[in-house]
Amino acid sequence: MLNTAILRRSTIGNSMFDTRLRWGEDWDFLLRVLKGKTCGYMGEPLYIYRIRRGSITNSDSSQWYSFDSLVRIYSRLIAEAPSFYLRLAAAKRLFRLFYVNIRSLRSLVESWRSVATEESRLPRRS
Repeated sequence: MLNTAILRRSTIGNSMFDTRLRWGEDWDFLLRVLKGKTCGYMGEPLYIYRIRRGSITNSDSSQWYSFDSLVRIYSRLIAEAPSFYLRLAAAKRLFRLFYVNIRSLRSLVESWRSVATEESRLPRRS
């Protein structure tokens, strides 16, 4: 994951953030801007990122927003990446995302079903 990037204005061009994403929009933006370009990275952490209990970043809704956004980002990479190896890496990441979250996904689907069942029992407005 890219945490900090320094880019020239000419590199960015007319690229914009994907406003449909609720999480990871900066990562998606950088992937699209740097597509086909050469870039470098520093292999050592230069800061500590702390997440506190009860913070917005650590909430259940934030975790689902991040899941949804990652699915969109990886799916886009699989469809549009210029390199077979980049598409393969994205597909592996997407598979791992589902594999790691399968239990949470099951509980989410069950809660959606219960909400749908409750809504179907409500009287309809005329």
